[in-house]
Amino acid sequence: MKWSPDGEQLAMADWNSLVYVLDASGTLQHTLSGHSRRAVSVEWNPDGGILATGGADDRFVNLWNSSTGTLINQIPSSIGALYDGVFNLAWSPDEEYLLAISFDTFQFWETTSWTALEPSRSGTLYDAEWSPDGTQLAVTDIYYLSFFNGQTLTRDSLENDVIESEGDNPEQLSWSSDSQLLATTDRLDPRVSIWNVPTRARIGVLNTTGPLFSDVVFISNNRIAALTETGTLYVLDTAANVLATFETGVTEAHSLAWNPQLQMFAVGGAQTVIDESGISGLPLVFLSDVLPPTPTFTPTPTDTPTFTPTSTATPTATYTLTATSTFTPTVTPTFTPTATFTASATLTFTATSTSTSTPTATFTPTQSAPPAVICTATATNPSALVNAITAANTNGTSPDTICLTNSTYTFSTAANSIALPSITTPITIIGNGAILERGSGAPQFRLFNVTASGSLALHNLTLRNGSASENGGGILNAGTLILNGVTMSGHRARYGAAIYSDDGTVALTNVTFRANTATEQGAGLFQRRGAVTVSGGLFDANIARYGSAIYVRGALSVTGVAFTNNVAVEEGAAIYNENGNQSAVTVVGGLFTGNRARYGGAIYNRARLNVTNSVFNTNTAIESGGAVYHQHGNTQNGIAQSCFSGNTARFGAAVFSQTGNFNARDNGWGAAAGPTSALVNDKVLFAPFLTAGCPN
Repeated sequence: MKWSPDGEQLAMADWNSLVYVLDASGTLQHTLSGHSRRAVSVEWNPDGGILATGGADDRFVNLWNSSTGTLINQIPSSIGALYDGVFNLAWSPDEEYLLAISFDTFQFWETTSWTALEPSRSGTLYDAEWSPDGTQLAVTDIYYLSFFNGQTLTRDSLENDVIESEGDNPEQLSWSSDSQLLATTDRLDPRVSIWNVPTRARIGVLNTTGPLFSDVVFISNNRIAALTETGTLYVLDTAANVLATFETGVTEAHSLAWNPQLQMFAVGGAQTVIDESGISGLPLVFLSDVLPPTPTFTPTPTDTPTFTPTSTATPTATYTLTATSTFTPTVTPTFTPTATFTASATLTFTATSTSTSTPTATFTPTQSAPPAVICTATATNPSALVNAITAANTNGTSPDTICLTNSTYTFSTAANSIALPSITTPITIIGNGAILERGSGAPQFRLFNVTASGSLALHNLTLRNGSASENGGGILNAGTLILNGVTMSGHRARYGAAIYSDDGTVALTNVTFRANTATEQGAGLFQRRGAVTVSGGLFDANIARYGSAIYVRGALSVTGVAFTNNVAVEEGAAIYNENGNQSAVTVVGGLFTGNRARYGGAIYNRARLNVTNSVFNTNTAIESGGAVYHQHGNTQNGIAQSCFSGNTARFGAAVFSQTGNFNARDNGWGAAAGPTSALVNDKVLFAPFLTAGCPN
């Protein structure tokens, strides 16, 4: 969402494939239709006469006349670029170049002839903007804030062209108008940072305990506005001091656009709806409402323009399909995600064969309290917890229960790269809502290490920001590990960022894995050997090269788990099944949506896999297997009684099998005629199939 340079038009991309152009009062001027599925990026040229737009499933950019709303040109990418769509656009201030960024590539066009330059590959990319003076291009990726020369499009000639700060994960960015300062949000923590660009030094930082920041924008050379995911608008100075806050009323906010001419913000979110009858859910907030000239500001706005249409439409991720069946397997797990995730899917299918089914996968965000316990020790601070674990380890095989308080336990130092003593005996920790974290700026260390003789059970707490150079940024396990109602977030490692299980058993119930990062495999969970059971819970926005949510080599059972928005640079964003021990991986009642990889957007399978009663929706593979990529000859492999809809890939948008005849019978493919050759390749067995159900 962006205002035109003159402040008279607002362009908004919508995931229904349309782009809307509004005037400053919120009146709809143009509806632009030219993308195959989801429109996700907009950018005005410097004089405002041309609007560039990109889609999540397109390898081109559309150019529109901003006055008439007509398509001027469609600019294709070069070979090897933008396979994962156009997620951001940036126009150089001199209008010489247009930049598009995709999953892991840059694509530049020279705008005189619209020649596509050779694409440049980098890590996972998030945002890119030219400095207003055109001398530098700032880019955020999975780890760094990088600078390029704005004219030559190469790494900046300054010696320090990359900012890498431990604990920082830059995402959205904004330049000051004098090109001296840069503001960034953080992908994993509720943080806004202000950077001095010439010195590459951070001069201000705002850390909050609330939700993540979704967008940031400079509103003057010494004022910054930042928007949280729950719609709170902060106004900061360049030292990141909070000058004012304002509740916009947008509960799932994702974009903030500043209009300097009208001194006004537009706030976009999930509830923003535009149709022929008008617009709703798009607050236009004047700066004077947020930051009046009086020094005693109290944020009680009385004049926030909103627009209400005569009819609205709200997209939903709930599928209700009708069938006349007698077989009804039902899975109703529970979990407690953080932030705003709510997923539910109810499926009912009608098959072409004589037997029909009604699979149901329902996810309800509730938290079950652990049973009453007797605490053998209570730890109210980090040192007390260290002492309590040390004492418990001396009790031999006698189980101990340590109770925490509803507070934050921050660890700044560690022994042997572990925040807490290794677990060598049976220990249960009741969190009561506590947070255990590696402090900002602390050296690398994990939080827990469970030895082969140890057993650790964690209930109702959050572990965050653990870091290891190799295995297990959050927990390293070789014994027995039990998690119930736990959140694992912001951990980093090479393998198994949140949990690395070297051996033994792991049982996870209603556990949330969010925004963990592995440079190689298993950002959420890496299983080397042993058995893992996952019941309920959520894997969201985890990033790795392979198996971003789960990378498995042993036996894995997954029931009623949601996998959303995970990203794998290479293969299997939700599950990578290497399974060297040839134990079966089973998934029942799973929800796979919005996951992305080069191969196998949701699942990449190299061993035995059985999936039933699951939903695969809007997953993306750059190459093959939008939902599932299969590479194993075992005849016991298969997916059944499941729904495929809206998945995309170059080959096998739903399922791609490289070897053998993969059994994908008795599934719904979004059409009564079954899957087309675009959805499955010729090595996938899909008949008989379910004839009613999933929307395509």
